[in-house]
Amino acid sequence: MCGPRTCRSFYKSLSLFLLIHLPLTKEQIDEIIKAGKTGLKILREETKNTPFLAAGTIAIHGYNVPYESGQRYVEAFADMWHKGEKEKVKDPEFVREFCNREEAGPTIGFVKQRCELIPEVAECFEEFCGDDGQKCVTDPRARNQFLKCAKEIEGVGRKLIDLAAEYLGDDNAVAVDRHVARWAVKTGVYKPKTPAEEERIWEVGRISPLVYNKIAEAIRKVAEQVGVKPAEFQVGVWHITKCEPRGKWRPTKIEYVRGKAVACKLPEKPLEEYLT
Repeated sequence: MCGPRTCRSFYKSLSLFLLIHLPLTKEQIDEIIKAGKTGLKILREETKNTPFLAAGTIAIHGYNVPYESGQRYVEAFADMWHKGEKEKVKDPEFVREFCNREEAGPTIGFVKQRCELIPEVAECFEEFCGDDGQKCVTDPRARNQFLKCAKEIEGVGRKLIDLAAEYLGDDNAVAVDRHVARWAVKTGVYKPKTPAEEERIWEVGRISPLVYNKIAEAIRKVAEQVGVKPAEFQVGVWHITKCEPRGKWRPTKIEYVRGKAVACKLPEKPLEEYLT
């Protein structure tokens, strides 16, 4: 027999499975929830300490920049800002020189392109969040004004705005990147309308604003049915997809920020077998 709280959790997960036919076990749903809660807590605690992490995320974590490649730049600029070196962060020449110090690599070119956005996003951050950034952590109105300003910058898309919103405390925000979009299609949470649309999600990883909204809303519905916040569930989905095997290598943990990581749960058989 299970207790009242345990039974409620189980039946919520079971009703979700029956309602949208997810090819997932209760264990996998619980793992998404656990990872999402832990990962989002880490991100928010660090953002509360250094709010410019949200601004750096908007600038750096764009398309074709792997999370692990861009994150060290996000943290570096956040450290500069909160150590009183904000004029450097707002100086395009300094930022360009800083980002050009890196040796060539498979993704460094994309990172350098994204670095160009740092000064513009910093201007929005200073105007609406203040020097220490705490206004955007504690005041939803200031947060939304900052995000609106940043969204008007060329090269800043919806995913980056939603990601920063999650960092800054918006529980309803859902950042749909290629990992989340592909998971939604693979599990049936979102069903593409045409083969061309499905191919675009799988092969290119880019989606239209309309499809983005539909996937985000589908994630929100699933989160509601299992009793967690949409932002938590989305982070959990991102986490388990990042934990999937890459060839013969399987990650044991995913680092979120400043070396803080969440472990990957290693199933008895490859995750892909559960998702077919």
